[in-house]
Amino acid sequence: MSTIDFNADLARQIHKLLAEHDERASDAGVAAHYLAATLGFWVGQLDENNADRGERLEQLFKMAVHVIHDVDQFKQNNDGVGTWKPNT
Repeated sequence: MSTIDFNADLARQIHKLLAEHDERASDAGVAAHYLAATLGFWVGQLDENNADRGERLEQLFKMAVHVIHDVDQFKQNNDGVGTWKPNT
C-alpha cells in the first residue's frame, strides 16, 4: 500500500463536509458510518475479484487500527495539536 499525506486537518475537513451533508454526522460515530459506506463504494468500483477486494479491506482495516492506536497515544501523551504522523 502506498504512502498517503494524511493529517488531522484533512480528517477535520472531511468530518465538516459530512456534517454539512447530514448534521447527524457531527457525531464521529455517524461520520465513521459514512466513511465505511464510502470505502465500500470505492473498493466495489475496483476491477478486482472478491478475494482481492477482501485482502484490500483487511489491509485497510489494519491501517485503521494503527491510526486508532496512534491517536490514543497522541491523546495520552498530550502532544498538542498538529499533523498526524504514523509511528515507525
